[in-house]
Amino acid sequence: MDFNITFFTLVYIVFLIIPGVFFKRFYFQGHFNKQFQSGLYADRLITSVFWGAIIQVITIHILLHSTGDKFYSFSEVIKNAFLSISKNDLPNGGNQLFTFASLYLIGSVVLGGFLGHFSHQFIRKTKLDLQYAVLRFSNKWYYYFTGDILYTNEFKYKVSKTGKIASTVVDVLVDYGEGENILFTGTLTQYSLDSNGNLETLYLTGTSRFKKQDNGKIELKNIPGDCFVIPYQRVLNMNIDYVIETSSKEKKQGRMKRILLGLISAFLILLLPVIIVVPWFSQVGVWLKLSSIVLLLLSWLFFMVGFVNLVDPKAALKGKGIALAFVLFLILLLFGLSLLGIFDHVIELVF
Repeated sequence: MDFNITFFTLVYIVFLIIPGVFFKRFYFQGHFNKQFQSGLYADRLITSVFWGAIIQVITIHILLHSTGDKFYSFSEVIKNAFLSISKNDLPNGGNQLFTFASLYLIGSVVLGGFLGHFSHQFIRKTKLDLQYAVLRFSNKWYYYFTGDILYTNEFKYKVSKTGKIASTVVDVLVDYGEGENILFTGTLTQYSLDSNGNLETLYLTGTSRFKKQDNGKIELKNIPGDCFVIPYQRVLNMNIDYVIETSSKEKKQGRMKRILLGLISAFLILLLPVIIVVPWFSQVGVWLKLSSIVLLLLSWLFFMVGFVNLVDPKAALKGKGIALAFVLFLILLLFGLSLLGIFDHVIELVF
């Protein structure tokens, strides 16, 4: 009995953790992939379990509404399996147990990856990580080297530069040893981080060096080559300068965009408690209430994506992409409200 309980407890823990791991793997992607493996093991385990539990609840609701009566037969199989374990017997669920376990694991893993990727894209496209520090990724160098740091609350009122950032120029003072320091300047093309997320290497193009002549004047001398590599451990200090493409029209659009995004963010933050709390006052069952909350939250996300891409002329989504976001928003909204029985009350009032 002890062996059986331990074995199936480990299996359940694996089922619980794996969806959370996939969620985090797809959420920390691109320039932020180092964050997936950073931090204390206990913290990573707890967050994986937390997101895994949420994904499991959503997966169960999807199975509940997609399989219908078959879900309840699956539930009986799982119940009988645990009763067998408690009696020192191996569970005998047959094909039903295998089918349910397969759907459950595959569905939760796919859903975890999708939600992780969608959450990453949503936060980056809407720039919510620039407005709220709690949503910011740990790779601070990405924000500095791309110029996104200018739009954070810490910098946007202190830096006068506005407009589209065309490139990033860095002045790097390097320790060459034996008391010799050399200042290089060039366009930052790429950079690399070590396993801990610390800056490891800088890659510059169009690089030049400042050289002091015998008469005391400073000469800027071009360095031949396509890519100049600087190990960060040799860097004494670094100055970052952004090359901005500005125009009066772009400044006005940028100002309006920030105002609209600020208003939308404030509205959505106020709307979230309503989405989570109001369904509990309906007369439907607990599972329908939870399912409705999940659908309304997803509709909230699609609305934000569609609206932000609609007002942003440089947005990634265009035309059909924006229309699809709004269509998904309406479908999920109507479906979520229908689970609460709101349309039934409307019909009763009208007729």
